[in-house]
Amino acid sequence: MKRKNVLNVLALFAALSGLAACSEKNNDNPPTETLTLSLEKSITLTVGEEHQLSLKITPATDYQVNWGSVDASVATVSETGLLKAVAKGETEVTATVNGHTAVCEVTVKASETSQPETSIRIALADYPDAESVARAIKNADGKGITEYILSGDFSKLGIETVKDAEGYVTDVKNPFLGTKVEVIDMSGVNGWPQVESGDLKTLPGLPPYAFNGKNGLKRVVLPDEVKAIGSYAFISCISLESITGEGLVSIGENAFTECHSLSALSMPKVESVGDFAFINCEALETAVFPKLQTAGNAAFFGCYRLRSAEMPKVSFIGQRIFQGCDALAELKLNASAEVLPNTFEGLDTANCTLWLDQAPESGNKWKDKDWKKIETYPKE
Repeated sequence: MKRKNVLNVLALFAALSGLAACSEKNNDNPPTETLTLSLEKSITLTVGEEHQLSLKITPATDYQVNWGSVDASVATVSETGLLKAVAKGETEVTATVNGHTAVCEVTVKASETSQPETSIRIALADYPDAESVARAIKNADGKGITEYILSGDFSKLGIETVKDAEGYVTDVKNPFLGTKVEVIDMSGVNGWPQVESGDLKTLPGLPPYAFNGKNGLKRVVLPDEVKAIGSYAFISCISLESITGEGLVSIGENAFTECHSLSALSMPKVESVGDFAFINCEALETAVFPKLQTAGNAAFFGCYRLRSAEMPKVSFIGQRIFQGCDALAELKLNASAEVLPNTFEGLDTANCTLWLDQAPESGNKWKDKDWKKIETYPKE
């Protein structure tokens, strides 16, 4: 009889211990010991707000807590339980301890004075891996987000060019491919990979083919840490209007080929532009490269709206660099630059004013070409 009572007491204790003080649900891994978890059942925040979640564990012992958010595009939670409201929507935040899970239902509202949300800030450190970042971007895209402001380590984005054993590109991984993204601000991203530059050196930069053919992308902002744009990185991004990268020194071959909406370039530190880098950028009207040393073959081929180009430090200019640039009226170069016999082939030099840092010996003739007029500018 006494033994039976003891068993009944133990059974009652076990039943009561399984009840959490908040919403607690079963985990696939069975609990290894009896615990009670207490967490806010629900919380409502406004976009941009933060809240420190409070988890109470009984019995009170030093346990490891694993926090998670079902939809990190709505709200993220740090490893310490700090909840951040990201975008309007609903999600669940979980706290798991030794097989026991407590759940807090989170509702995020838009600010009463804000316009419909089209922008989102993503702190990459809030996500465990690139796959979870990709899911957050996909979820945000489904909510109509078109502008992404990113911060954290580049590796969490999962942007990668896949090559076979012979070095041929077989695949490009990028969480933004297939989305309606228009603006990507990566000025807060660090840890950029090494990318081959025009002089065969490697520099931190954006990998080759990274945004290859990404229609709809209009603006990209890069941090000063980025020194190179890989080959074909933005090829056929027909909606791209601007690229900001104050630290850039190298532009790979075909990097911006057929970016039909790119209307102006000002790259103050770029020293090398690869072959066909801006070929058929139909809207391009001005190109300013004050420190450019090497301009590759056909770099501006087919930019028929290009009116002026400045590269006063250039030391080498490749073949047919301005072929098809029928509107080019002003060109600023270095008088000692090395050119090829066909460097200016396809350019109507007779209708173009040439600016040099030193006047030529024979009137308006330079590099065996007749120019509309040759003017001089003062050397720095």
